[in-house]
Amino acid sequence: MYTSDWAVVSHLEGGHLATLDLPSSDERTPRFTAWTSWMERWSGRVALVTGASAGIGASVARRLVAEGMRVVGAARSVERVQALADELKGQPGTLIPIKCDITKDDQVVSMFARIKRELGGVDVCVNNAGIAVFKDLLEGSPEEWRRMLDLNVVALCLCTREAVASMRERGVDDGHVIHLNRWVLGLPGCLAGWLAAWLADCLPAWLPGWLTAYLPGCLAG
Repeated sequence: MYTSDWAVVSHLEGGHLATLDLPSSDERTPRFTAWTSWMERWSGRVALVTGASAGIGASVARRLVAEGMRVVGAARSVERVQALADELKGQPGTLIPIKCDITKDDQVVSMFARIKRELGGVDVCVNNAGIAVFKDLLEGSPEEWRRMLDLNVVALCLCTREAVASMRERGVDDGHVIHLNRWVLGLPGCLAGWLAAWLADCLPAWLPGWLTAYLPGCLAG
């Protein structure tokens, strides 16, 4: 199935992001709510979107800004995020570009420290950044495997850890982490991707109520 970035964001609006209007301290089971309730609850709060310079990440960031959130757009190509931020001036929310290579542990920790210092902390974390290399075991190289695992597994775990820690530190009981899984990661020929896909599916079970794994499918264009 091929969809546009906008359709992917629409799915998020109608489903997984809507479940953000749910957890109380004694109930962490996701439930769906009206979109108007979602808007009111999350307006003015802080979302982090990784890989926000293009594609799904940019579309998610754009939509969250339109709904009034303060969105931190993290990417290595921060100039592209800045261009998007300039385009979105005048919207109900704001987009704050941060240059960050999430495969670098120190940069991730520094990014969350900056968010805490300047914005108070993270309420929503969208783990969007990821890559896929289509080579089987006999063709792939250790460098390619490490790159995929660093970005799709280690960075995802680190961002999740820091985001949930930020929420717990401030007593935020309705925060949420969303993993945008890549359907290609589970295909034959994408060796390291199998581990990444498995991890994204398992993490919600390890942190019930905090996490949603979402599979957007392919993008046209």
